[in-house]
Amino acid sequence: MFNIKALTIILMAGLAFIAFTGCDKKQDTSNASTSAADKKPEQGNAAQQAPDNLVIAVVNGREISQYELVMSLGRRHAGDISREQMQEALDRLIGEELIYQDGISKGLDNNAYFRRIVDQMEFRLNATKRRQMEQLVYKKEIAASVNVSDQEVRDYFEKNKELLQVEYHLYGLSYVDIEKAKEAEKKIQAGAKFEDLAKDIYGNREFPKGKMPWDMGYLSILRVPETWKNDIHRLKTGETSKLLHDEKSGFRIIKLLDKRVNEKIGYDQARPQITNVLRKEKIDEAFKKYREELKSKASITINDIPEVVQPNRQPPRQNVRQMSPQGQKVPRIRPGTKPPADHTAPATPAQ
Repeated sequence: MFNIKALTIILMAGLAFIAFTGCDKKQDTSNASTSAADKKPEQGNAAQQAPDNLVIAVVNGREISQYELVMSLGRRHAGDISREQMQEALDRLIGEELIYQDGISKGLDNNAYFRRIVDQMEFRLNATKRRQMEQLVYKKEIAASVNVSDQEVRDYFEKNKELLQVEYHLYGLSYVDIEKAKEAEKKIQAGAKFEDLAKDIYGNREFPKGKMPWDMGYLSILRVPETWKNDIHRLKTGETSKLLHDEKSGFRIIKLLDKRVNEKIGYDQARPQITNVLRKEKIDEAFKKYREELKSKASITINDIPEVVQPNRQPPRQNVRQMSPQGQKVPRIRPGTKPPADHTAPATPAQ
């Protein structure tokens, strides 16, 4: 039988040992010859400073690490975590683990609802791991080895000098939801005013002239996202763009208010932005080549792809609303509130 009292004693002893070794380390540091300004005070208690892989408990062979324990408290406690809070969290984790193991032993892990939830979480985890690794390879393996010479920057400036000195005064509607962005685009195409849609986004509040949130000010072409450049350059004064998209900026609809030439923009002013543009182009090209090389060396089997897929994104709901004998939905009644006047409780089935 699982002995929670014995586990508590082991946990306390482990934490006391960590605290003792932490104090020794702090005392040794205070005797060193470094100045007080170079020292950083110890933060938090011993439990927070212990190694993440420290095993706090073992439940039927399944280890619970300190990292898992502290993470279970992360959303509930912003500051230091006391032993009492850790003990409560540990008791809760042990209880959850025992119930999980019991459910597995009864075959409940084959439940359709459970499997769908787990499959969704595993997909999200794998997708996150792939994206994070892709970004890491992009930065560490590709970007770190790419350089842009001063001559390349100067050549780019001389070739595009006239374009680089043009500044665009832009208004921008910003959307996260593509459906709302498409709806706004249709309204503009139907004759709606750009400014009216912009005011709708901000609750029709009044803003001082020149300080509207949708006013992007004057931007050089180098400050415009790469995927917008051609569309912005083709706009005439007063025209509105089609729906534009950029990974950082989301979905945007842009209106061109004015276009001017700023001859003060010279090589020195444009050099940092040109360097960034050229470097990103080189990195993206190198990354594309890197990916194609990996693809050419890999063993890849692609099966037939169905023409149409209807993904069931949401798991089936298990809480079905009660129906009255007449086939009508019974309204939910919150505790402490009276049912509506026309509400009749469902008839009790005959015994």
